[in-house]
Amino acid sequence: DTTLTDTTISATTITTVTDTTVTDTTLTDTTVTDTTITVTKTATVTIPACVLDPGYDYAGHDIPNGNKRADSVEICKERCLARTDCTHLSYIFGRCYLKDSDAGRKPDPDGVSARCIPPGVTVTTVTATTITATTVTMTTITATTLTVTVAATQIDTTTKITDTTISITTTTAT
Repeated sequence: DTTLTDTTISATTITTVTDTTVTDTTLTDTTVTDTTITVTKTATVTIPACVLDPGYDYAGHDIPNGNKRADSVEICKERCLARTDCTHLSYIFGRCYLKDSDAGRKPDPDGVSARCIPPGVTVTTVTATTITATTVTMTTITATTLTVTVAATQIDTTTKITDTTISITTTTAT
């Protein structure tokens, strides 16, 4: 016979992972913005002036009493600028031809013509430039969450085994 006396079994904890969750969260914010900018430039000319066009004759479109002898193209320009009905001129072989159009413009190596802005006439030039820009702004936030659930089981007992007899019987065979 064997006797087991004053044996103690202490508290034991068993831990078990019962649930695991992985969550991905993505937040995307996209903004599209169109911007249009228009720049306008205006130039106004009111000063009488002539722009020479050498090597050309403006045939036809003569102004009455506008065909006269002149010693130079500069004198011809002064005559045109002195009249409100003169917008063009041709100077060929010492003659000044005052005109109201350049519709008959043709090459002539002996000719010097000009476009003129007579007094009292205002020429306005308008130039517009438009710029369009598209801006795309994208913000992305990604978050990963790991959730682990743990279940704990605790055996919270202290068991004392005292005065227990274990019997062992041995038989011998003959």
